[in-house]
Amino acid sequence: MENHHSIAQAAVIAVPDERWGERPLAVVALRDGAIADAPSLRRHLETEFAKWQVPE
Repeated sequence: MENHHSIAQAAVIAVPDERWGERPLAVVALRDGAIADAPSLRRHLETEFAKWQVPE
């Protein structure tokens, strides 16, 4: 997410998932004055990662 214009910092961690064992969880800090929502961030990530790697 470092190349997304709204994101200042991001971390991705694994969280337990009943079906898959674990799934990624993204924690993001927006730049001052920036606006972003989860669907737009997912669309951005889907251009760089496989769909199963993108946090829900």
